[in-house]
Amino acid sequence: MISAYLKIPENKTVFDANALRDISASDKAEICGLIAKKPCDSCERNFANLFMWRKMYKTQIAELEGSVLPYNSANRILMFPIGKEPSPKELFETATSFVNAKKSDGGFIYDIPPSYVERNFSEMSKYFEIGEDENEFDYIYDLNHLINLNGALLRKKHNLIRQFDKANPNARVCELNAQNANGAFDFMLEINRKKETSRTYGGLKNEDDAILCAKENFEFLNLKGVLLFAEEGELAGVSIFSEINPQIYTVHFEKCDPSFKGAPQKLVWLEANEMKKLGALRMNREQDLGIENLRQAKRSLDPLCLYKRRFAKIKTQ
Repeated sequence: MISAYLKIPENKTVFDANALRDISASDKAEICGLIAKKPCDSCERNFANLFMWRKMYKTQIAELEGSVLPYNSANRILMFPIGKEPSPKELFETATSFVNAKKSDGGFIYDIPPSYVERNFSEMSKYFEIGEDENEFDYIYDLNHLINLNGALLRKKHNLIRQFDKANPNARVCELNAQNANGAFDFMLEINRKKETSRTYGGLKNEDDAILCAKENFEFLNLKGVLLFAEEGELAGVSIFSEINPQIYTVHFEKCDPSFKGAPQKLVWLEANEMKKLGALRMNREQDLGIENLRQAKRSLDPLCLYKRRFAKIKTQ
């Protein structure tokens, strides 16, 4: 491994901007290994997410001592290193070096684990302004709660699932596999195409790029999924997800045909059952990005908690 930290006089460290390179398929083993050594519930700490969205974010990485630092070059944002955690001083030196290399405005660092900030708040405060944004919190759900449909909020989902089952007595579910993958991904792209004509949704090209990447690499990325058929050969919904760590999976894409009432609720229930079969305890449904209809939908599923990722930027003198 070539370290992106170069030793210079007086025991200081500086980031070598030339060490940045585009993330590639060959990085999977290293990044997944580092994630396994330091697991957390963030949907961003998932190789499939980094790889599928690399076109939109122009994702690059730098290999540090015992860790990998993802860099969103489209928005000039550093992500917190995956693997060995740096000290706050090392984090400051790295962020400063990105600024000096004209690759960052203010040394902004995204997706800092809340536990890291809590442990190091005093020292971090010497170097950084620390913040959070509720639009960027991940929604975390207890799988048993979603499966059992307990409580007032989930009882409403139960009723919608019963309506779907009653209206579609021949409904069936399949796991994502090599035989049905093309049809599943094409279904999602078609749903996006129809949404493009609606004022409710903005452009979905970036998500289409991620879906196409998933389609081309679903086995390589170890993607899992469920396909909900209302009738034989008639898809009502598709969900694609993958492991963050053995206890939690993240939902990457979830699309339903709106003509089938109750299909979205049925699909979430099927996801929860499939994730539990895979040995997980929790589901991550990612951020709402401040989009009101997404926020309402995620809250209506009665989350266990929110993953309150932090961000930091270098203090100005």
